[in-house]
Amino acid sequence: MGEPVTITILQKIGSATVEIVKRRTVVQDLGLITTFPVVTDVVSAISKNPKTVKDLTSQSSVPISWAIDLANGRRSMAAITFPWMMGWNSRGAPELAKYLKFYPHISLVVPLSTSNNSATPIVAVGGGIAVASAFTFSLGATVTEDTSHALLLIGISVTDIAKVISP
Repeated sequence: MGEPVTITILQKIGSATVEIVKRRTVVQDLGLITTFPVVTDVVSAISKNPKTVKDLTSQSSVPISWAIDLANGRRSMAAITFPWMMGWNSRGAPELAKYLKFYPHISLVVPLSTSNNSATPIVAVGGGIAVASAFTFSLGATVTEDTSHALLLIGISVTDIAKVISP
């Protein structure tokens, strides 16, 4: 993807070969671009038929977030988010999905410090945006037996940052 290719149409006339058209173009993924953690990686591994472990590449993001409970201002929580990332590439912006994605998510939120020594994880669902595939901003909500939480999740995807930094 993103690599230039040359398309040539040839016609054989007798013993001579005549070049009719020769065009150079770049292959792009257009339309809906989507990834889902683990599922996308398994499908990619099966379809690419890797010969070694080095042939496998990660396609999906699992952001680690700082979670803020908007109801009571509690800030000492972390979250692991499983997003279904969706972006759109058009001919005018063939790499837009690299820079802006929207996603619904399920997040596992874990209190880092509690006054009653209870570090029971909670599950939140919601939606958000990913900027440059590495920085995520989302809202989540959870309803538990005792109380509900409205959460603001601000996170990073370590795998996507590593892709940008590594050669």
